[in-house]
Amino acid sequence: SDLESLLTEMRDCLPLAVKLLAQLRTASWTCKSLLREWRKKKTSLLRTEDIDATHLTSLNVSISLSLESEHVKKTPEAVELLFILCHLPDGIHGGEEQLVSMNLGLTDVHEALRPLLRTALLSVGANGAIRVLGPIQDYILHYYKHLCDWCKPLYAYYIVLLREHASCRSDDTELRLS
Repeated sequence: SDLESLLTEMRDCLPLAVKLLAQLRTASWTCKSLLREWRKKKTSLLRTEDIDATHLTSLNVSISLSLESEHVKKTPEAVELLFILCHLPDGIHGGEEQLVSMNLGLTDVHEALRPLLRTALLSVGANGAIRVLGPIQDYILHYYKHLCDWCKPLYAYYIVLLREHASCRSDDTELRLS
């Protein structure tokens, strides 16, 4: 159904996002039209129309306030680390230690992580995996495109990983992991 598709595409369904989405639905939007608009506008769609935007009425404002917090602003490379992690939809399963071992060009991964976790821009699962929730990921990838050079070490890490663990059979071009 359109509702299932919409909730699937929203990923992680933050309470504020669900509340704002429900308000749009009750404002005579069909699920089909909400899905179409979500695909175009993502987090900018999720705001209350008739009042000034605050962290309680706009998902973008809420994310922006977290990014503008003193904790994030005073920490070099915090936003850059967040941008890098947004390119990993499933996050980093090896947690903080894997991030350090990936050599992403950051001066101090531990220091950059701290404010992102404190402001809930990142979350840590029970298994220690670090990830960015879907709506935050959509916001960062939309508004912070200028940080794309920070992903070069990430791409290099995965290219090396593929070269170390992948091989091609001589009879075809099928890639298999060893």
